[in-house]
Amino acid sequence: MHPRWFIVTCLFSTASAAQAFVEPRDPSPSFAAIEQSIDAQDYQKANDLLGQLMTSLMSSGVPPLIGTAHREVMDAGRDDPDLRKLVQQSREAWARAVSNQQPWTDAMVRLSKAFSSAVTLDAALPLALRYQQARARYAADPSIIRLHQVELRAFEAGEYAAARKFVDEERIQIPRAYRDHAGVILNRLETLAGVIALKQGYLAAALDALNRSALALSQHHERRLLRPPGMLLAQQLLQKGQAEAVLAYIEVCAQFEYPTGEEYTDEGPNPSFPAHLKAAIKAGKQPGFHPATLQID
Repeated sequence: MHPRWFIVTCLFSTASAAQAFVEPRDPSPSFAAIEQSIDAQDYQKANDLLGQLMTSLMSSGVPPLIGTAHREVMDAGRDDPDLRKLVQQSREAWARAVSNQQPWTDAMVRLSKAFSSAVTLDAALPLALRYQQARARYAADPSIIRLHQVELRAFEAGEYAAARKFVDEERIQIPRAYRDHAGVILNRLETLAGVIALKQGYLAAALDALNRSALALSQHHERRLLRPPGMLLAQQLLQKGQAEAVLAYIEVCAQFEYPTGEEYTDEGPNPSFPAHLKAAIKAGKQPGFHPATLQID
């Protein structure tokens, strides 16, 4: 799931439960656009449109899938490459919900499964094609979400100069677009900026990006974070002997509570707890960065 859509989902999940149901808008244009996207093998665009339909349902009072139900549906979608069939099933479930033949939650399930299938199909496309498609989407409909997508696609395709240009542009837009959540999102953006700098051989620029990443995080007003801070840049800088800078960054992360950063798990002490990360680094050992913190998204 796209990180920005994840935040929207979390915000809707509480509001939707108490909201009176309002019948969603006509989805026919969206379903037609999804079919066109499938024809063009632009699965990311199909994914975006499916996400918009899911958000439309949530804003109408249909609760999102959470917990085990969410995981099971997403797993089923990943295992089903027939996106066209899943979209048709979503369209039919929507129509049956409109005529009160089945609950709206069934439409949400079908859309979620198609959403997951689209993610998997998009990931299987050649990287150069994904970048080309992202550029076309951004040129046709500029938005900060599309800007972030084309930035990631440029990075994945090895177009680092272009990716850095998109990062610079997004850095300007984030505070206006996300306000209270800007610090967490900038933290992830600066992580990407630093990783790009290392790819291009610019160690000093990567260290500057780590400092900006810490500064952005420190400006977040709530102690609890919806997503963990990015650690990929810290890991890569540590491999280049920059332990002091990495320890300072982890110290900032330690001021917050976030998923994967708990002191203990069911298995015992959590190696990705900030204090445990610092102890490992100071002892000259490999720190246990959680895989979820090492993703570029």
